[in-house]
Amino acid sequence: MARPKGFRHLPETIEKIRKSNVGLKRNPATRLKISLAKKGVSLRNRGSFKPGSEPWNKNMCGIHLSPATEFRGGQKPPNWKGGRIIQKGYINVWKPDHPNASLVGYILEHRLVMESKIGRLLKPNEIVHHIDGNRLNNDPTNLCLTTRGKHQMGYGRGFKEGYEKGFAAAFFLFFLKNNLEGRKKR
Repeated sequence: MARPKGFRHLPETIEKIRKSNVGLKRNPATRLKISLAKKGVSLRNRGSFKPGSEPWNKNMCGIHLSPATEFRGGQKPPNWKGGRIIQKGYINVWKPDHPNASLVGYILEHRLVMESKIGRLLKPNEIVHHIDGNRLNNDPTNLCLTTRGKHQMGYGRGFKEGYEKGFAAAFFLFFLKNNLEGRKKR
């Protein structure tokens, strides 16, 4: 049965164990293990090499096994694509110094395009909507800025239809209807 972490024997038990071990003859390796255990040194994962043997990769720090993949400091790897990757259908751009970049330094390209179009950083509740529904089309004329609430409301009232029928008409009708309703309430 495994003991819980931090388990300690009672003082009486420790004394019984000490008395039972008095006079036992042990080989030097066992004595070394016991003395290390008393000092709190872990014996787990200490390596599987016999004394005098060396691992095959001992002096290979910084040496690449394939010269075709080597590149010097400051150069980009040969498969570097300029910091543009596609994740979940959206284009991500490498901008580690951007305030809204992810932990690994990428930001969505359509958000960058919209920020440059309006001339300020986007707020957390603002969403950039692709008018034609194509997530890879980040042309400034294809992007519109909306809030989370209006975006969800728009999906029920016309954004989905825009993907199927041609977004321009549904988008225009949705915002025309909302603007007319807003004017009537005033």
